[in-house]
Parts: sequence; C-alpha cells; structure tokens
Amino acid sequence: MNCYAKVILAAASWLCVSPAQAAGGVWQMDGTCGSSHEEDATATLLPSGNILIAGGQDENGPQWASWVCNPLTGVFVGGHLMHSPHFGHTATLLATGKVLVVGGIATGSMPTAIAELYDPATDSWTNTGSLHKARTSHAATLLENTGKVMVTGGFDANGNLLSSVEIYDPATGAWTTTAPMSCARKNHTADNGGPYVGGVIVTGGYSSCSNGQPDRSIELYDPANAQWHFGPTMHANRAFHTASAVNGVLPGLLIVGGGSQITEVCSFGLPYQCVTTPGQPAVSRFWHAVVQFSSYAVLAIGGADSPTTEIYDPPSGTWRDAGALNIARSRHTATLLPNGQVYVAEGLTPTNDGLSFVSNAELYYPGDIVFADGFE
Repeated sequence: MNCYAKVILAAASWLCVSPAQAAGGVWQMDGTCGSSHEEDATATLLPSGNILIAGGQDENGPQWASWVCNPLTGVFVGGHLMHSPHFGHTATLLATGKVLVVGGIATGSMPTAIAELYDPATDSWTNTGSLHKARTSHAATLLENTGKVMVTGGFDANGNLLSSVEIYDPATGAWTTTAPMSCARKNHTADNGGPYVGGVIVTGGYSSCSNGQPDRSIELYDPANAQWHFGPTMHANRAFHTASAVNGVLPGLLIVGGGSQITEVCSFGLPYQCVTTPGQPAVSRFWHAVVQFSSYAVLAIGGADSPTTEIYDPPSGTWRDAGALNIARSRHTATLLPNGQVYVAEGLTPTNDGLSFVSNAELYYPGDIVFADGFE
C-alpha cells in the first residue's frame, strides 16, 4: 500500500491506496473550502499557499464575489466583493504578490475594460488602470523579463474578434498598446517563449484567419521590434485548448485538446515545427484544465463533460491514465499546491436536465509518474 499524508481541518490522517491506484494517482472529494457553484472562475495560488477564487458565472449571471482559502486546512482567510463582476476574465499573479484581474463580461453580455488588483497583505481590492478596449475571452501573459502583463485578443461588445494587444505596467498601473496580431482571435493560448528574447507564443482560438472558426495558426511576438510573425502550423484547428512548456523526447510547447484528440509539441528553433506526440490521449478534450509538475509531467483534467484525467510523460512522449474525477466537470479550475497535490474546483457537470454547476472540490494525490517531484 502507498500512503499519503492528509491534513484536513488541521487534523492529520493518512490516505492509503493500492499499488494500482498509486501508479496513476487518486482523486478524493474535498468540501473543506466550501466551493461555491460557478463556471469560468479563476483560481490563483498566492505566495502564502492559499488560493484566490475570483468571479465566474452562476445562474444569476457574472459574479462580484471572491474568496481566499487554504485548501488543505479548509480555513477561509479572506475574500471580498470585487468592484465589478467578471466572467470570461483573466487573473495574473504579479511579482509584487498582488493579483491582476482583467476584463471579462460584467453585466448581460457586455465586456468590460475594468481591471482590478487584489492585495493579499490587506485582503482588499482596488481599481487600477482600465484597458483601452473592453474585452472578454482574451488571454493574459506575465512577461518573464519585465514583470508586465500582456493581454491579447478576445471579443468586444459587438461580438467582434479582436487582434489588439495591450501591456500593463504594475509600476504605473497604466496600459499601453503594441502591435496587433495578424489574426484577431479569442479562446486562444498565450505563453512566454519562442525564438525572441522576452517573446510570447499565441496559439489557435476562434480566429479571423479561419472565418471565425477554430484555427491552427501560431503567432510569435518579437518585443525588440514590437512585431508579430507566424510560427509553425498546428496539425489541428483548436479553441479552448491548453499549452504547456515541456522537455523530454519532444521539447517545446505541448498542445492539448481544443476539439481534437491529437496532441502535439511545437518547437521554435530552426526549422519551426509541430510534431505529434508518440502517444495520444484516450479522449478529446476542450474546456479542460491542466497543471504541470516540476518534473514537466502535465496532468490534463476533465473537460467536455468527462471525468477522465491523464498524465503526459515527457521522457517517453506518452499518456497514461491518472484516475477518474468523482464528478465529471468542464470550465473548472485546477491549481498545483505547494505539496504537489492538485486542487480542482468549480465548473459544470452533466445531468439529466443538461448541465449543472458543481459545488464540490476535489484533491488529487499524485501517482508514481510524478514521484520525481518528491512524493512517495
């Protein structure tokens, strides 16, 4: 038997599982933080190890609420109403320890330009500079070399896809515009990396370059010249997918889901290329979530109303089962905790009447494939 330490409500206990469960990991229901019932909330791991959950949408519409809790002790330690509701927004942890929440839908179906800062030191929200262009379904990237935040794409109040790009400076609280992308897009990914120092890689999404349908193009931002260039082309059109930097047999950016069962790794040395992984996942995912362990293993969780989870193993480029969620869910959050466990909350689950909001959270205890992170 393999045993994992559990700390729930400050009382220590042990979770013991069979060797078969230990190989893939095990999921346990966890109601200690009293997860609410929303979709598309954001979850941000704070430097303290607590999680900030902000915004999202429930049956009453976009939410003002936020709360902070310790997922291992179940203790609420803060959280207040934001100055505006946010749904379809982004949340980015800054170098200062504050969290920047940007845009999304505020009321009805109207995107907002409002940006807010959460300060864990004072457990309070303050408004910061507003975007030049209201937007939702955009992507936000913390620029590693400057500590600034880049926001790309999304759609506006008229439903138009956006190609515009804005950069937030935490030192001034102001936004500046930079060169627009070649393709207007929403529900894409945007990550640090690429061939340019301090660059950004944007992949897929619903795009003007595909007549508003999911796209397979990649754009690369060159900050030295404030220009965008096309990168390699993915093997599948994608939206609501994920991208994670990996090493191993195929180093580069691992692209998962978005309506395709094909997983691929895109690399940005010469020549640019996207290569399908030696192994493929068992299911096609969208509206899923991923977390990445320090060993670079990537855990793909749920999506498309599925309870399945799988782990990508970079050394072999293959996937393996990681156990089933207790509740199938999509549009949920997933957070890697400091102890190596994974906290999943929120989302939608299928019912006989359609889709219902999930009001329970789950904890994942990692299996043997991620023992390189130090968990036994």
